[in-house]
Amino acid sequence: MDELVRRGVVLLGGPLGDDVDAGPALVVVSAPDAAAAAEALADDPWHDSVLVTQRVDRWTLWLGMRNRSLLLPPQ
Repeated sequence: MDELVRRGVVLLGGPLGDDVDAGPALVVVSAPDAAAAAEALADDPWHDSVLVTQRVDRWTLWLGMRNRSLLLPPQ
């Protein structure tokens, strides 16, 4: 996961709710579509062990960051 963060693929991640050890988590991935997001996560050591993908939703940032170019992975 650290490598995906370093490459700018994973933008944000962390547990949801109070159970930080076994509860659900949210991971924000920079990818053109769900298939690309799944492919990016597939080779990560955390995939299907620490993190199990339950669903993938498209998300568009509207509020909170003036410079959206910061969300693009490095070229």
